[in-house]
Amino acid sequence: LKLSGYLEQFLGHLFKLLPLSYAKDNDFTAEMKIADKDSSEDIYNLAGSCWMSVCRYLPAVARTWWQSLDNTGKEAVEKLTSSVVTPALWRDETTAINTAEKSDNMSVRVRD
Repeated sequence: LKLSGYLEQFLGHLFKLLPLSYAKDNDFTAEMKIADKDSSEDIYNLAGSCWMSVCRYLPAVARTWWQSLDNTGKEAVEKLTSSVVTPALWRDETTAINTAEKSDNMSVRVRD
């Protein structure tokens, strides 16, 4: 996939599907409803959900792609990722840490 350039193409198309402006309280986890007509909101949420999954499960791919962008592209990706994706991923991580089985020989405190 990488040698053929499919990942770069996919991520580039993915970001073209995202809205130019977005609500900071939208973490792209809203349940999507199947309707007769797709709305632009559905497309935005699907694209955002895909980006969230790339950041969660393939962070090295996301980072490598981001590094290959021009400055304008980097700023757009960074703005979306830092204001929407990172807080959602951090929330998930802190929840996992707080609900994990406690160990006698290790202590972890999470601050939001």
